[in-house]
Amino acid sequence: MAQRDFRIERTTRNQSDYSWLFYEVEKSFWGPSGTDADKADVALGTPGQRALFVMTLFARLVDNGGLMSFFQSAGFYSREVAEALTLLQFAEMQDVFAASLALVCKEAAAPEDEKAARAMLRNLSEGEIEKLDAITERLYAGSGVEERLLPYFKAYVDAHPQDFFKD
Repeated sequence: MAQRDFRIERTTRNQSDYSWLFYEVEKSFWGPSGTDADKADVALGTPGQRALFVMTLFARLVDNGGLMSFFQSAGFYSREVAEALTLLQFAEMQDVFAASLALVCKEAAAPEDEKAARAMLRNLSEGEIEKLDAITERLYAGSGVEERLLPYFKAYVDAHPQDFFKD
C-alpha cells in the first residue's frame, strides 16, 4: 500500500494567510474523531506537518487550560512536542517544555497514551502542581502560546515548502 500524501495545493490564500495554511495542513491529515487512527495519520505526515499539528494542538490546550490541560488531554504527544520544538528551533519554549516534562514524568519516559499521562498527573503533589502552573506562565511570556509560535512556524514553512505543498 502506498503511503498517503497529506501535502496540500499551494494557493494564493495559504501563501498570504498563515492561519489559513495551518488550518489546511491540519485538515489534510487530522480527522475529527480524535482516535488512535488520527495519531497514526499524524505519524505519516512530513516533519513539518507533524510539528505544525502537534504544536497547534499543544498551544491551544495550553492557552485554554495550561500545561495540565495538555498533559490530561494529549500528553501522549509529549515526545512529538519536544521533537517539534527542536525542529522549529524555539529553544526557549523547548527548555520550558522540558522542565514541565521532567516535573510530570519524574524519572519515567514520556507517556505513550492518555491513561499513562493521567496516571502521571495523579501522582503530582500539590506543590508540583503549583510548579507546573508556574511553568505554564513562562510559556505565555506576555502573549498566547499559539501567537508566540507563529513566527517559528512561518520561518519553517518558508524554509521547507516541500513539507507542506505538493508542487
